[in-house]
Amino acid sequence: MERPLHHFEKMIIENFAEKLNEEQKQQLLFDMHHSNIVENSEGIPYVTFHISGYTRAISMGKHSYPVEGSVLDADGVEIQVWLFADEKNRLYELEFARVDTKSIIAPDWSTLKSW
Repeated sequence: MERPLHHFEKMIIENFAEKLNEEQKQQLLFDMHHSNIVENSEGIPYVTFHISGYTRAISMGKHSYPVEGSVLDADGVEIQVWLFADEKNRLYELEFARVDTKSIIAPDWSTLKSW
């Protein structure tokens, strides 16, 4: 089932976009504005983007954008954040992982950093 992007998902994408070259930035922001989220049902902390009017090939791979990020969880443990594109460099997936591999509690989005 699809849903609109939450505020924090938009904030992550906009933050990462600022670190990209102009062409990549514009494509990423366009994709964000034309996307809905497809949440996974496996309990793994990632979401996939469905871009309106874009048909993704089934066999396509993914690669990370040349930006990484992190945010602190409610207990102060770092959560790593990655944003992925498909082979055509279109917005594909957003993933999260706590560095201690425990379940995410409640990220403090005001602590988001990217490099």
